[in-house]
Amino acid sequence: MKLRKENVTRTLQRFEPDPDATYPLDIAAHLAHMPRHDVLLCCKHRLVIPRIDATYGGYSFDLKAIRTLQHIQYLRADCGINFTECHADLHPWAAPLICGKVASDVVGALHEGA
Repeated sequence: MKLRKENVTRTLQRFEPDPDATYPLDIAAHLAHMPRHDVLLCCKHRLVIPRIDATYGGYSFDLKAIRTLQHIQYLRADCGINFTECHADLHPWAAPLICGKVASDVVGALHEGA
């Protein structure tokens, strides 16, 4: 009787959220690697638009919103861009345009380099 040695390769797969699902605030904050308070600040400054539950009033986030939160967290943590200060120092209508331009330039550079 021969014993066969099988090479089983097991790799860790990156978690990919279901594209059709929505996630509550706690889960979205966890997936974006940022505190809930920061997620709410992003909502307040309209960097992310959550879905609001009509029955209970809670926020939920789809895959696109979670990806946006992840990009915002990267820009804040690794690039030093503070969106809250950007909104406080500028006119309300100009801040999103300028901050959005800076963010889109950095995110675009990330995608080009990958």
